[in-house]
Amino acid sequence: MRKTIFLLALSLMLLLSACGVQAPKAGSGAASPKTSPGTAASLSSFTALDLDGNEVDESIFADYDLTMINIWATFCGPCLREMPDLGKLSAEYADKGVRIVGIVADVRRNADGSFNSKMVSTARELVQKTGADYLHLLPSTDLVTAKLSQVRSVPETIFVDSMGNVIGDSYIGSKSADKWAAIIDELLLEIQAD
Repeated sequence: MRKTIFLLALSLMLLLSACGVQAPKAGSGAASPKTSPGTAASLSSFTALDLDGNEVDESIFADYDLTMINIWATFCGPCLREMPDLGKLSAEYADKGVRIVGIVADVRRNADGSFNSKMVSTARELVQKTGADYLHLLPSTDLVTAKLSQVRSVPETIFVDSMGNVIGDSYIGSKSADKWAAIIDELLLEIQAD
């Protein structure tokens, strides 16, 4: 019952964000359109399924200095408009120690716990159509607990190190390839300086 209520609340928040409405964060004003405080402490331990039903875990970060995690929804125009740029950045930065991962936040579960196959198919089609040919994850309980329960607007993007520790702030909203490249370059310099 709690899970159903939570998923309904998350769906409502994501729907409101698609209409340009952002829910205020507890104890603060409305979320900043550029960044919000880094609210997830870590993605250092999770399991999830990708769009093809393969199980993945935090080891997906291990071979990369920096992983960009873009949280998106199938109904979100700004999400879909930036995905072609993210696909290009994924290829461009692959040999520079950077990985891009998407999380499709609005794919619901059926009563039996499986993911809604029509929504998964829609997500797959959108990934193919936009050229966002990087890894995309479905919203597992672990991912909801670690980050998705705190998402108030999509797209939202966070960065993690090779251990899954969140670096810096969450970025709210879509950005151009050039703006993302500047952010990635800056974070890479920070990580490599440590």
